[in-house]
Amino acid sequence: MNKKILKKTLLLLILLSLSLTTSCWNNRDITDIAIAVGIALDLTDREEIQLTVQLVNPAAMQSDQGVGGGGNIEASVEISATGVTVFDAARNLIGNTSKKMLFSHMQVVLIGESLAKKGLIEIIDFWERDHEPKRKVDFLIVKGGTAKEILEAKTHIEPLSSIHLMKSLEASKAIGRIQKITLFDIIQQLHEPKRSVVIGIIDPSTSSKEVYIEEMQLQGSSVFKQAKLIGFLTPIETRGFLFADDKIQSAILTVPNPVHLGKLFAVEVLNSKGNITAKLDNDQVTLKIEVVATGNLGEIIGEKDLARFNLLNKLERNIEESIKKEINQVVKVAQKEYRSDIFGFGAQLYRQQYKEWVKIEKDWEDIFSNTPIDIEVKFTLKGAGLIKEPVRVQ
Repeated sequence: MNKKILKKTLLLLILLSLSLTTSCWNNRDITDIAIAVGIALDLTDREEIQLTVQLVNPAAMQSDQGVGGGGNIEASVEISATGVTVFDAARNLIGNTSKKMLFSHMQVVLIGESLAKKGLIEIIDFWERDHEPKRKVDFLIVKGGTAKEILEAKTHIEPLSSIHLMKSLEASKAIGRIQKITLFDIIQQLHEPKRSVVIGIIDPSTSSKEVYIEEMQLQGSSVFKQAKLIGFLTPIETRGFLFADDKIQSAILTVPNPVHLGKLFAVEVLNSKGNITAKLDNDQVTLKIEVVATGNLGEIIGEKDLARFNLLNKLERNIEESIKKEINQVVKVAQKEYRSDIFGFGAQLYRQQYKEWVKIEKDWEDIFSNTPIDIEVKFTLKGAGLIKEPVRVQ
């Protein structure tokens, strides 16, 4: 990374932190402050909590030998401590540094798979009670690895792995294959009755000797039941969930060409609205997922244009079936494999039909897992590109 860009990034983080610190910051040298931008939590072999914090390294900003300057001064410093609880590990961590640690600019919290299987309650409770970390910080589960190795990974593009992850999660909205969720969202969903939480994942598996954050897979999601990790969703299952959960901002779909068997169309989803409905009438539960979306053709793989053959409606139906298939996939996994209400149907009954809900709450897992879910999808193609023929080789 260019040294000037790195210095500007680090300086901005430091100035923002100083401006938000309530103590007498104007008498404190910037080298006396440790700005935490990322946190990793893992379970050790001794069943203890390992807490790793990524801190901005002011020396990289001050030195001409920093990142991009040909030297070996890193943009960040990672320090770790262990404890029997998260609070104990945090207390031990603070004892390992002489600097005042600021958590108000955290970008991401990473949870290792082993720790996630033990549960999130203690972790969430610790961060919820701490007034300093912002509730909009992103959460990620590390599949098949430790959170620490993600935090310590090198990066080709951004000065810090935490910043790279934050920006990558933001950019992932255009793909729709990972659940971007914040601390605030997790807290809110954990308080909803019988709601299972879905959190995005990062897979550190790589063949490289040196671990770079860009080589890791940032797609797919994890499923939590009673705040404990019970399994994962594939990227396609995740997208089906996001359609149902009204979280799709953009996506690229490939659907069958209605003219040529075996050929495909690429479709860009530009807008999507998902809605769930749960009703209880005469002891009968009905569940429904509705999706209304619009988009454009991205590319045509085939020889015939749709306008000439008047097959736009046919293509729209193919797109609807494609989206419906993805939603059906994740519904099947949620109901039959995990028996977990990741959509929040139970929470809706709790809010809208409380008297009826309390009668069935204890049986909700069985009811959700065995009740057919009606899925309706409406897709409309827009854009001038529809009337154009694909490029042909003469």
